[in-house]
Amino acid sequence: MAQLNPALATTCAAVLLAACSSSPGEGPPNPQFHGAGGKGAGSGLGGEGSGGDAGYGGSAADAGYGGEAGWGGAANGTGSGGAGAGSGSGGVGAGSGVGGSGNGSGAGGSAASGSGASSGTGATSGSGGTGAGGGGQPADLTNTEEIKPFRVALTSSHVYWTSPTENAVRRAPKTGGNSTLVGASQGGAWEIRTDGSHAYWTASTDKAVRRAPVGGGAVQNVATNQAGAKGLWLTSADVLWATGTSVMRVPKGLTSSPAPVATGTGVDLVVSDGTYAYYPSGGALYRKALTGFDTPESLTSVSSPKDLAIGGGYLYYSHAGGISRIPASGAVEPEDLVISSSADKLVLDGGYIYYGTATMLNRISSAGFGYKMLYFTLVQGIAVDSTHVYWSDVFAVDPGAGKIWRAPK
Repeated sequence: MAQLNPALATTCAAVLLAACSSSPGEGPPNPQFHGAGGKGAGSGLGGEGSGGDAGYGGSAADAGYGGEAGWGGAANGTGSGGAGAGSGSGGVGAGSGVGGSGNGSGAGGSAASGSGASSGTGATSGSGGTGAGGGGQPADLTNTEEIKPFRVALTSSHVYWTSPTENAVRRAPKTGGNSTLVGASQGGAWEIRTDGSHAYWTASTDKAVRRAPVGGGAVQNVATNQAGAKGLWLTSADVLWATGTSVMRVPKGLTSSPAPVATGTGVDLVVSDGTYAYYPSGGALYRKALTGFDTPESLTSVSSPKDLAIGGGYLYYSHAGGISRIPASGAVEPEDLVISSSADKLVLDGGYIYYGTATMLNRISSAGFGYKMLYFTLVQGIAVDSTHVYWSDVFAVDPGAGKIWRAPK
């Protein structure tokens, strides 16, 4: 059985308002707060290499609350991941000293940004480098509050998201910029997925599945009269969605009417490997061939499923007890990867899982090792590309508003 990893969602459950990391150099950053911040002198978590490859050891910050402070520290004592942030003083370096600050992805210990040696002195105005193994200060993509952004999806150039509060679908450039409407009056806009040509989403209160060209153009109905439509998945050929009582399917070319793949109770999620649809129903996870009349196969029991992902021959799922995986064939008992009652949205990225808990964005290997806290944030949706992780969150002080964030992986 894989190593079990507690969620480590500690007394940060003060929901990001109290100083979860009152001393500089402690904890991952909270991108929501931009206060005065303390100085990152001393060794912080990164001192003497204890930041490891995660690079989330101490640094100074303009973020207050330890937020943007505490990111990019040491990399196993090698000095390769030093980081300062905003206008704070010096990040944590390697060895036992306070390392220099990088710039962009600067390596602590560079001549221009202070030494990462055992007794080096950090610079006073570093711009925030990346720690080894991932890190760096998060970027606020739209530089403004959005109306409760929810699920997110990516194209090569844009981040898309739904807002069931605004009843809208929006997008913004991945490099940052103003958000623009993709679709207004999208009642209960919920899950969203993209392929190379369209963004697809479910509009639950409108009882519809819709899409819009990624190059711009009018919103189009994919399916109507789909009461309860929430979960959504795309294969190379089909659009799949879950209605609470069934998994539905229609060709992307819309050459035929929607047809049920499977029926059940509590069918709110669906993923597919192109051959089977995987979905929850009545306290268990099932798979059913996309075509044909075979009987659904029960894979494992599950309590309160929250999200599904599939890749590498495994079905991953978050549930009331954490995150687990099982071979897509269901041939063996599931492995528990994360123990956390608040584990929710998850996304696969090669050998890693990025996932949200009540107060944090986290990362762990797909086999359940190498756990890392990334940011204190109220995650609503997550997406990744080859270089960055993107997510939506809501504010603890105003749950009706939130942000779209991007950070190096």
